[in-house]
Amino acid sequence: MSKFHSLLQTNWFVVLLQVVSMIVLSVCMLIFPKKFLPYWSPAESIAMDIAFILIDGFLFALCFLLKKPDFTARYMLLWLFIGVASTAAVFFTLTLVLNKVFDNGVACYTVLSFVAALAVACFITQDVFCFARGKKFLLVLVSVLSLVSYVTCILFSFELRRGGWLFRLFSEDEITFDTASYEELAVTGEDKANNKTWYDNNVINAVKEGKKPAFDFALGGKKLSETLSDWKQSFGESYDFADGKGTVIILLNEKEAVQATVKAVWYEKTATCEWTVYLKNVGHKNSSVVSSFYPLDTSFDCMSPYLYFSYGSEFKNTDFALHRNKIPSRKVTLDTIDGRTSQTYLPFFNISGTNGGVTVGIGWSGEWKAEFSSKHGANVTVGQKTLEGYLTPGEEIRSPLISVSSYTGKNPLKGFNTFRQRVLDSLPEQYGNMKTFAFAGAEGEANMAFVGEEGTKRLIEIFESQNLLSTVDYAWYDAGWFDVEGLGEWGATSGDWEVDPRRYPNGLKAVSDYLHEKNIGMILWYEPERIPDRSKIYQTGKENGWLLSPDKKSKKYTNYLWNMGDEEANKYMREHIDASIKENGVDFYRQDFNINPDTYWRNGDRDLYDGRKGFCENKYVVGEYKFLDYLVEQNPGLLIDNCASGGRRIDLEMCRRSVPLWRSDYNCINYPDLSEACQYQTYGLSLWLPLSNCGNDWTTDEYDYRSFLGPIIECYPSFLNGDTEGYKKFTAEYEQIKEYFLKNYYPLTPCTMSDKQVVAMQFGDEKEGVVLVFARDKSKAGEKTFKLNGLKANGNYVLKTIEGAAVTTKSGAALMKEGFTLNTEKRTAYVVVYKGE
Repeated sequence: MSKFHSLLQTNWFVVLLQVVSMIVLSVCMLIFPKKFLPYWSPAESIAMDIAFILIDGFLFALCFLLKKPDFTARYMLLWLFIGVASTAAVFFTLTLVLNKVFDNGVACYTVLSFVAALAVACFITQDVFCFARGKKFLLVLVSVLSLVSYVTCILFSFELRRGGWLFRLFSEDEITFDTASYEELAVTGEDKANNKTWYDNNVINAVKEGKKPAFDFALGGKKLSETLSDWKQSFGESYDFADGKGTVIILLNEKEAVQATVKAVWYEKTATCEWTVYLKNVGHKNSSVVSSFYPLDTSFDCMSPYLYFSYGSEFKNTDFALHRNKIPSRKVTLDTIDGRTSQTYLPFFNISGTNGGVTVGIGWSGEWKAEFSSKHGANVTVGQKTLEGYLTPGEEIRSPLISVSSYTGKNPLKGFNTFRQRVLDSLPEQYGNMKTFAFAGAEGEANMAFVGEEGTKRLIEIFESQNLLSTVDYAWYDAGWFDVEGLGEWGATSGDWEVDPRRYPNGLKAVSDYLHEKNIGMILWYEPERIPDRSKIYQTGKENGWLLSPDKKSKKYTNYLWNMGDEEANKYMREHIDASIKENGVDFYRQDFNINPDTYWRNGDRDLYDGRKGFCENKYVVGEYKFLDYLVEQNPGLLIDNCASGGRRIDLEMCRRSVPLWRSDYNCINYPDLSEACQYQTYGLSLWLPLSNCGNDWTTDEYDYRSFLGPIIECYPSFLNGDTEGYKKFTAEYEQIKEYFLKNYYPLTPCTMSDKQVVAMQFGDEKEGVVLVFARDKSKAGEKTFKLNGLKANGNYVLKTIEGAAVTTKSGAALMKEGFTLNTEKRTAYVVVYKGE
């Protein structure tokens, strides 16, 4: 102890302690945000947290040791304990509280700021005590350097956020794809055979043959895969689709009185198999506890696999950004938060190996979890994020839907396009015939000129006067048409769906009838699940016990959640909405979902399901599908838009019932980079979905117009007010190329939000298609070359700009190997059409 006392009297030793502490903390602070990436393991995260706590705790204790240099060992340990304990308490409290209130980014940098502030405060305090003893030397310099160092580290660590350049060191987002021909990317007989063999061996016949199936669950802690002999397998009635063959597998455990039913389908066209697992208590008493319920728990024969995954919609300019990571041997987890399916990641994955690959899709409109590792090929486990509890007599729960497509070859573009085709095939045909929407307005919009019956007529008159009526398929009426009490606040008054008589004195049916005369459909906004306590329907739900409650109430108004898992509540709501659809003549039912349901579901587990985890969510999600299916059954031909605060409820089950007409709320505000964000959304989401929509109310020029080209376009009346000729040109261009967006999709360049980038995308098939090229604000002017995909090597193709100017005529082989060249200018968008001769 005396030696340590002496060392503390030495200037250099104190400086050394501070410098070492500063370096370690700086490094930790620099990479701390990486813990919020999916490839940051829990062990690494915990180690980082402990490093912060120990070092800051030591610096805290050192202040008191320098103040009293003749301390005893007990005194030293006491202050070390106090320092570490105090730092840990504040650190973890901040982390927990901030993560509940703010997103990960805000929480991360607030915690970092606390760590830095405490360290600098300790350095300054230590220096003051040293000055008091006449030891001034380099101590003050260390304090200044530490402050500069920590500020620099925090600034640099911002680049580890989604989209930052340091982020890309850990998770690739500047992804390129090898060029491939039509023959290389087409679904082959080998693809179909591989998928069918895997499906038969791992789904249909596995249990009967005594092998672990592709799905698994545990009863009373005993897994199906470990107790196969306890389950008797039989087959239910098979069923066929136009493009698929269905099989029902029944597994019965007589001892547990639990029946597992697997409804599976194989689709030959896209080499895809899908299945859902149902568990039912067929006994007369509560079952054993169900846990580890995974509809997918298997391995795929993919050598050196890479995982392609996309971010979801988080109100960011990088929504739906694609990323790629090599799958490590340790387990990596991707999941969603707050209860909405695609708020963090899309529930779609492309696993590409050197010997082929698979795409995996999840159909679950709640919280899901997917785990990946590569110990034996590509290991994948998927299920509802939280589910554990017994089944009551006669009770049934279901798993998420699982879809697996197989493809040969090394090019993941083959997997993406197979997935797109399966999504398109699962939708009713009328979804592929949509074109253009005219946004008629919403409560709270700055321009209310076209809201109301008279406003609608003015809007149509403008289109007719400009000979543009044929460009519009639907008129879009968003939130606020029901504001009977005139509160001017759609969020607080939704739920009753009574038409506002001030703006619609003859009802909305008069408006829809008028639109139908003009061969235009009506899109009408609803939000049936979020129930504000200022609405009339709130009382109905409250009196019947049909509402799920939040953790706390709000001063302004409190949102409740209509319990879709309660059959009586579901019946009331579906009949209520069905009546409104019929009464108002709705053609396109637009359903929003501006609420994070996870807290409500957890409270429902506690209040309605005896604390059985995930049961409220499971019943709710199943009820949601029943609700939507009923609306379509009662209104043949009805189309459904899936909004959820802009693209936050995208999954396979919703994608076979609806399309996202508003894929990101980032488009609600006129950000300087909105056009580039629209490009990014199209680039990323088109890898998975053939149909989605992007709107931009602030379009000013051709670059803006073309930035939101896609399978569906939404045009605001402000276009007509400001640039009628531009609108005419834009819609004429769109008519020429709209069909190509439902065909194959090939990214031709990487895509980030850099304003120096030139981004190119190709939509089409081996016969014809379109290439969109966006040369951004700070891109270099000059010649750029783009290689095409999916052509026939021996075919001959003519390329022209959308304006008709010749670009080139080349063979398919030359276009795929050498490409074609454009001379680009800054902030200019180009549309090039190719057609085979």
